[in-house]
Amino acid sequence: MSFIKNNMAMSSMSGSMMSSSGMMVRSSHITRYHRCNGVGQYRCRGNNNIMVAASTWSRMMAHVASTSTSTSTSASTSTSASTSPTPTPATQSATSRSESSASFMSGAAIRQAFLDFYASHPELNHTLLPSSSLVPEDPTVLLTIAGMLQFKPIFLGQISAQETINTTRATTSQKCVRTNDIENVGVTARHHTFFEMLGNFSFGDYFKEQACFMAWQLSTEVYNIPPSRIHVSVFETDDEAYAIWTEKVGVDKRHVHRLGADDNFWAAGPTGPCGPCTELYYDFAPENGYDAIDLANDDDRFLEFYNLVFMEMNRAADGSTTPLERKCIDTGMGLERMAQVLQGVDNNYETDLLFPIIETMVQLMPSSSGDDMRAVYTTLDETTQRYLKVIADHTRASINLLSDGVLPSNVGRGYVLRRLIRRTVRCCRLIGVDASKAVEAAAETAFSLTGAAPGLEIPDPKKVQKELGKEVARFLETLDRGETLLMDVIAKAKADGADKISGNDAFVLYDTFGFPVDITSEVAAEHGLTVDMAGFEEEMEAQKSRSRKAVSAVDVTAAGAFGAVLESNGSTDFVGYEEVEAAGATVVGVFEVAEEDQEAMKANLKGSKKEKKQKVAKEEKEDSKQKAATGPPTKFKVVLDRTPFYAESGGQVGDRGLLMINNARWRVLDCQKAASGQLHVHDVTFDGLLGEPSVEKPTPPPASAQLEVGMVVDAAAVDATARRRITAHHSATHLLQSALKSVLGDELKQAGSYCDASRLRFDFSGPSVDGPLTPEQLAEVEALVNSWTTGSALPRTAREMPIKEASEMGATMAFGEKYGDVVRVVDFGQGVSVELCGGCHVENTAQIGLFRIVAETGIAAGVRRIEAVVGESAYEYLSTRDNTFSQVCGMLAAQPDEVVSRVGSMQKDSVSLNKELAALKEKMAELEASRILSESVTEAGNGAYVAASMDGTPAAALQTAAKFLLESVEAKLGGGDDDEPKPVCILLSSVLAAEEKLAFACAANDAAVKDRGLNAGKLVGAVAKVAGGGGGGKPNLAQAGGRDITKAGEALEKAREELAAAFDDQ
Repeated sequence: MSFIKNNMAMSSMSGSMMSSSGMMVRSSHITRYHRCNGVGQYRCRGNNNIMVAASTWSRMMAHVASTSTSTSTSASTSTSASTSPTPTPATQSATSRSESSASFMSGAAIRQAFLDFYASHPELNHTLLPSSSLVPEDPTVLLTIAGMLQFKPIFLGQISAQETINTTRATTSQKCVRTNDIENVGVTARHHTFFEMLGNFSFGDYFKEQACFMAWQLSTEVYNIPPSRIHVSVFETDDEAYAIWTEKVGVDKRHVHRLGADDNFWAAGPTGPCGPCTELYYDFAPENGYDAIDLANDDDRFLEFYNLVFMEMNRAADGSTTPLERKCIDTGMGLERMAQVLQGVDNNYETDLLFPIIETMVQLMPSSSGDDMRAVYTTLDETTQRYLKVIADHTRASINLLSDGVLPSNVGRGYVLRRLIRRTVRCCRLIGVDASKAVEAAAETAFSLTGAAPGLEIPDPKKVQKELGKEVARFLETLDRGETLLMDVIAKAKADGADKISGNDAFVLYDTFGFPVDITSEVAAEHGLTVDMAGFEEEMEAQKSRSRKAVSAVDVTAAGAFGAVLESNGSTDFVGYEEVEAAGATVVGVFEVAEEDQEAMKANLKGSKKEKKQKVAKEEKEDSKQKAATGPPTKFKVVLDRTPFYAESGGQVGDRGLLMINNARWRVLDCQKAASGQLHVHDVTFDGLLGEPSVEKPTPPPASAQLEVGMVVDAAAVDATARRRITAHHSATHLLQSALKSVLGDELKQAGSYCDASRLRFDFSGPSVDGPLTPEQLAEVEALVNSWTTGSALPRTAREMPIKEASEMGATMAFGEKYGDVVRVVDFGQGVSVELCGGCHVENTAQIGLFRIVAETGIAAGVRRIEAVVGESAYEYLSTRDNTFSQVCGMLAAQPDEVVSRVGSMQKDSVSLNKELAALKEKMAELEASRILSESVTEAGNGAYVAASMDGTPAAALQTAAKFLLESVEAKLGGGDDDEPKPVCILLSSVLAAEEKLAFACAANDAAVKDRGLNAGKLVGAVAKVAGGGGGGKPNLAQAGGRDITKAGEALEKAREELAAAFDDQ
């Protein structure tokens, strides 16, 4: 196998030679980079500018061989052994290599060697497939979290491997992201959010024995791992796998271990494909012998690096298993883990896949000196090293998510990305570097480390860097805002007399505002407070529990029931582009809908008014009391071999309508895709017998109207009116995107869309989208669309073509979206709008009619949303607005052209009156304060205090009254021996009955603070707490609120007690 020799030669020899640039280059620092045209070049690890041609490499190796005879002999032996297509047994191959450790290989070489091993060998003959996007097509999974995810429909039997990927053997290097244990990143030696999973797959082709042999040959002859370093686990009852390893491959029995189902049995879920697995472990300490070996728990000694899953059974609902007709192989080798093994480092972060990013960060640290950043790194404390590891890991994850079209937001994938970027910024601050510059530098280094395998490329680094920089800038602003919020939390804690910030407050700052708890702790310490970390960890654990439930495994059982329908009948033939009614279709699948799923379908009742829904809900609630939960089903999912019903996708909702089968009508509430989009599934409910009125609520069909597979559909009729309005909105969405690009620039990208019979919405982002569109921009966009829909009738064409041809003609493609080799291109006006789209559209733009924008809002950082209506919906919208405006004119007794000026005058009058009212309230408060001055001042301890109520006084006026009283009492008392004011403190309360709340205000002069130890913030906070409230402020002036007005008297009594104690003559 010459391909093994090509990849191993450079990593199994030592020595050095002059490069073409005149620099001394060590052979262990050279990595081969394969190009698509088959021409290889070699690059110096750590210096991408040193390129070595293949011919030069041969001369270098000849030079190295003359100084490293023993190593060359070892490599030659390996090559000789690998010429046989059958892998060499372990007992024989062990004699030709050193048993001490594996040979060094770069991360790029490890990846290429794996892919070459399976794809280039003529007898292994795997098809090399690209990595799929981190944004999976599978709706049950948020992100691509496993190498097998793109093959899930094949493993389920929903689609044929031969028909979809034209092979029964495949190999990939799949990029993955997992964040359910993000807190372990940088803490353990090998936890990551982003990682590459190398895999080889068999879809009903080779099975257990061949998979084991190939895994062993790859490990021992390509990666040169000594057999003495490898231990193998098998499922406890899998005697076949045990025999393969010990008797056929020849692994020492002391190295093969039986483990239980928790470690060595894989299942898709409660039901579905399942089977045992076998795993290969690297032994870091073989000198420890064979006593008390624990593969599953001894992470310090053993590292699992290769997992082989044998999908050989199908588990039924009762727990019984039956052999699968087509047995499959699913394997995974973590690239980062294998790099740790072959590069002889302590953890994955010190491999050449990640450490260059760490070196970049170390170089930016103010304390760094010298040229050897690895040496500097080893002198750093453990905490700083952890921060550097987090930066390296999260940077890789962030640039790949951005490249695959994910944008930062507060939901879903966007939230995952935002959290990764913000953790990166936080760690940059903690190591003392400028976050903006550091993140940019880390990303540039990460770009240079991206894999050369298909699907791993970052096609537009500049775009990724731009989006990354925008999010970093936003978070730096968040940090500034968070510090302000934190100061409020600190003031509240002090006002309440607490010595720590609650765990809940710290978590809200962290989770809602993105403010790191480390910074919260540091700032709190500066103010003499601590953070309730136990409470914070409880909140964090609750969040992690929710995260694990949301993303814990690949659920390959979802919609598995449709796989059999697809296999037996093929995909649904959609005829809805040409017609909205079809006859002669055949029912190929019928499924009852579980009771708990029926509420969602009920919400789709055509034209359901709020009152009707409430009536139906009430009636069904009464019915449920009278019948068992296992009553006859009323909702079904029906699959036809051909249908005019469009299944929801691409932002267009599914069609509704009717099915006529035998003597019954079935109302279609929705149509969705299943089996990887190949089936159209109709959600139906019984509507009544032909010739009879429609039923008013979901009703089980009578015996004469049961649905059965094989029935012929007399008519499948889409609601033509709804379809017409849907297509108008969908086509308008295309025109809207073109208009936005014309106004805002071609860099604008779609971030989502939705269109139904009543409205459309379009989400977008781009370099010029940093805030709301101006009224002028919106008007220009609206006018441009209307020029196409009302001023002309641009024809629509739709045709299928190769994706390359579509790209060359400038068709709009969604950023990060995956497309097949053949795509459908929808073109309006021969170039006005050209997009890839599988949806339904009008024949020409005149059928759209009037276009009206009704809203423009922000839905996430850097993402805007436009909502609009067209045609009949636009007419209905404008009619409603016109009626409302007419009512306003009547109320103002004004003509339409007078309304704006009239409202403007009223606003000015309102502002003026509000100011006068506020001034009057403050005057009244001062008058009330004068009464208090004559009746409620208590002189004590060479000073005076007031604790009184001023019910009905607003909070602002109450504070003004407190300051007025403070000055008045100071003047009344006069100065002391040194003419300085005597201690004075005022605390006022107000019951605001209409608002059902209390207001408190406290003012204290400097003498009261200094001589009597009073603090207005703490005092008013303690008083408000009696009434179920809180608050705080400065030592001299503060305010608070209370929720329980019945406690007003108790709160005021508390104030008198506190003040009396403070002013007691000392």
